[in-house]
Amino acid sequence: MLHSRVLFAVTLISLLWFEGSATTATQDNGKRSANPNASAPQISSISRRAGQVDPEAEYQLGALYMTGTNVPLDYRQALTWYRRAAEQNYPDAEFSLGYMYEQGEGVNRDYREAKRYYTAAAQQGHATAENNLGSLYEHGK
Repeated sequence: MLHSRVLFAVTLISLLWFEGSATTATQDNGKRSANPNASAPQISSISRRAGQVDPEAEYQLGALYMTGTNVPLDYRQALTWYRRAAEQNYPDAEFSLGYMYEQGEGVNRDYREAKRYYTAAAQQGHATAENNLGSLYEHGK
């Protein structure tokens, strides 16, 4: 269980770091912005894109709410955005929903739902979902 939490946290931190560095690196003819409030436009940009049915942005917004990064921690919002992205077969969102159901984060723990979402992500080659699905089987869950 601890291993899956660590893997999820590393995946999420990597995604957030990559998104943050990509959005600040393009200001001023490609020069990195020194603006300490660079995360505020990032959130509004992600929110705008998520509202336009962009599964990657929906997933990213869910991840921000899941971790409380630059927004209040809100599992309901995380679930909402993850589900929207998962409905479009976005594997990172499917994995995140599987994780939430496996761990009981913001929902009642439900191994069947965890298996369903992990399977959907694993069928698209999501390595961590494959690992977590295998762990569910290994532990008879």
